[in-house]
Amino acid sequence: MKLQQKLARIISVIFHPLIIPTLGTLLLMNMGFYFSSLTYAGKIIITVIVMLSTFITPLLSLLLMNMNKQFSMSMEKSTDRVLPLLFTAIFYFIGYFFMGRLAVFPIYRIFIISSILIIVLLM
Repeated sequence: MKLQQKLARIISVIFHPLIIPTLGTLLLMNMGFYFSSLTYAGKIIITVIVMLSTFITPLLSLLLMNMNKQFSMSMEKSTDRVLPLLFTAIFYFIGYFFMGRLAVFPIYRIFIISSILIIVLLM
């Protein structure tokens, strides 16, 4: 495999759409600003909620759907993407719900709700 292909593959894994919300949350927390007033435990809780609802559970749902022989992981047709996007939006909303129960800055909830709206628009 060429170096360019390896580099492209590494970049696509690092910036995979399922990982972007977690990376964005980590970036927001480390910007200083008023996010620095969060305790370390608070940052861990927020990161775990975001990672579970935007990365781990959507990934697990894709793996479960892949067990069905009718589902293709390549999702070449737009109709193949509806169910994974619906599950992802539901998991994002669950994360939004749990984030609403915490006393966190509104930017975190806005970050997740805007992601949900983008997913719904993609459907």
